[in-house]
Amino acid sequence: MDIFPETRACIAAYVGLIYFLDWHALWDVAGQLTIPSVLLVLMSILSGFPFLAWRWDLIVREESSRRARRHFETYFIAAYVGAFTRGHLGTDVYRLVSVRAQGVRTSRILAMLLRERLLGLVGPVSYHRCLCCFED
Repeated sequence: MDIFPETRACIAAYVGLIYFLDWHALWDVAGQLTIPSVLLVLMSILSGFPFLAWRWDLIVREESSRRARRHFETYFIAAYVGAFTRGHLGTDVYRLVSVRAQGVRTSRILAMLLRERLLGLVGPVSYHRCLCCFED
């Protein structure tokens, strides 16, 4: 019995993608990149994480007595773990385990995680609504 039937399809898709990529064109484009442009892209991608960690701290501080530094640490480790799991489920599981170790009830943690996920949807939904207002 296959526990994850879609795993084989995902692996096949990655292999197919790697096989069909135009590696020469990719190397040509990579050769045109400069260090400042790569650093600028990296900074723009990573600049949002401290604000997301602060949001997590504001949500958790009601129930947890740990300092903000520990909440930031938990968030960053959870974000790293979530990068390797589907739907960033690892992020939520790590935060659940971390906050539960402090004696906070599971139901309260799940409510905090749901609140954090819903707040994460506000930005993209608001952006989309704003774009829809300006369409002809």
